[in-house]
Amino acid sequence: MNSLGKLIVMLTLLTLAFTILASPAEAEDTTLTVKVLTVDGEPLKNAHLEIKNSTNNKVVATGETGSDGKASFPLELYNYSITVYYPEGHEVGSEDVNFNKTKTVTISVDVISGWTIRVYDKKERDPVEGANVTITHQGNSSIKYWRLTDENGKAGFGPIPCDSNYEVVVKFRGEEHDEGAKSPTAGDVKVKLPLYRVVLTILDRKSSPVEGVLVELREELDADPIASATSDIDGEAILKLIPNGNYYLTAKLKGITVYQTEGKDITVLNDDVSEEITVNAVKLNVTVMDADGEDVMKNYTLTGKLIKNGEVVAEATAADGILHFGHTPFEAYKLEIAFGDLELYSETYEVNVDTAEGSVKALFYDVEFEVNASALANASLARALSGELSIQGLEIRFEVEDWKASLRNVPRSEAYTVTLFRGGEEVAEIKPVKIVRDDQAVKLNLTGYRIILTTLNLDEKPVSAEVKVYLPGVGVVTSFETNESGRGESGQLLPLTYEVEALIEGSPARRESVKLENMDASMTLILDVKDMVFRIFDRDGEDLLGNVSLQLIRGSLKRSASQLENKTIIVKNLPI
Repeated sequence: MNSLGKLIVMLTLLTLAFTILASPAEAEDTTLTVKVLTVDGEPLKNAHLEIKNSTNNKVVATGETGSDGKASFPLELYNYSITVYYPEGHEVGSEDVNFNKTKTVTISVDVISGWTIRVYDKKERDPVEGANVTITHQGNSSIKYWRLTDENGKAGFGPIPCDSNYEVVVKFRGEEHDEGAKSPTAGDVKVKLPLYRVVLTILDRKSSPVEGVLVELREELDADPIASATSDIDGEAILKLIPNGNYYLTAKLKGITVYQTEGKDITVLNDDVSEEITVNAVKLNVTVMDADGEDVMKNYTLTGKLIKNGEVVAEATAADGILHFGHTPFEAYKLEIAFGDLELYSETYEVNVDTAEGSVKALFYDVEFEVNASALANASLARALSGELSIQGLEIRFEVEDWKASLRNVPRSEAYTVTLFRGGEEVAEIKPVKIVRDDQAVKLNLTGYRIILTTLNLDEKPVSAEVKVYLPGVGVVTSFETNESGRGESGQLLPLTYEVEALIEGSPARRESVKLENMDASMTLILDVKDMVFRIFDRDGEDLLGNVSLQLIRGSLKRSASQLENKTIIVKNLPI
């Protein structure tokens, strides 16, 4: 083979080697990662990407960015052009990339991550909530966004293209305000609408400021209010965000209308308005007296209610006898006054300037108790007692002197209980006690309990005895006798602790205590007496003597006995 032939063979082999080496590289795919950022450096989600081959301008891939602003594509090693659209169809950026040199590309596009429009009143004091803010892209009118402002007057937009200004239109209460073209990249926008304040000073009929008055502005009386406010402690109410116009003004206190203009007396024209109004209300203070109007009821915690059409309009509590209802609309109310569950007043009360400092006579009565102890054997013990008049939530203590006790200003009730005490011990409970009129006299009839006594001698045989009943610290309160059967009973006694003593012919034979409670008490006394048998013998002790009389003497006790036929002398129930 000559030199030329060898050269041709070598060139052919070299070409084949290059072809074999180049073929795998052209067929291999490599990943291209594209990251899209807004002009303020935030990742842009949902950006639309279009990738073209730079040589033939054919689209080789499309996709959207994720929340991290990234999208990845498997591509061959060529040069590409990348176009970013946001929203879809609107180009906001592009980039050329040599895929042989870089596998990741970051593109900053004409999109801003956030743009805030703030809406205020004319003097930039009060944020406007609920305004509809619409922004329209000047270069592409199909790009339009709208938001309602929040309680801070803010409407937030973004991400949005920022390659052009936006026409800003604000709608509020049916009025449209064109704010012109604004640039998103110039920062937040403040919009000041022609809205103003109506400042009201609210006074009562005595020229005092009134708190808690609800004021409302209306374009028509049957329309919904365009603004409302409630007066503060100084009587000031500020109605905000009021457009130019003429308005009706109404004012309500505790749900009752206390002021209303005859016409559209409130006019707003390019500035705030200040007005002073006087409402039909006054501070109401009602003094609660007793039934005869002599005393103020300072010793009771009373509650008062003003009722209109079945609903409670106002409530007050009095610890000094005066119900302070605060500012109250002029009206006729049903006034109810109670102590706990005791209703003590229920009448119509007309509130006006003249009755603002009024008084009423409630059902508080003076009462006199008279203790009737005629049924008791120890009635004198009831001459002086301690007492308590009670009902749920109330206890009134008193003292009985000479069988009487006087109480003042007692609430009316038909369900009182009177409890009487002597020396700390309860001696009577009387109920129900009805107190239903002033200067009422109430009799407290006392009943007691009996001591039912049986007296026996030491042989447990009935014995008749004189019985004395003692109250410690007082002495004998009553006495009685047991009969031949040993039975006897006292009269009615107060339920106290007593000492019962039995005597035989004046000589004490037994003494014991008994406590009377809420029933008669039965008891048995075994007396220190018994039947004694005597036999009289001669000096030798051998023969019984006959016709003998015997007399026994101990102190004041003298007992005589005669001999029986069997020459035995029996002395019955002799104290030992």
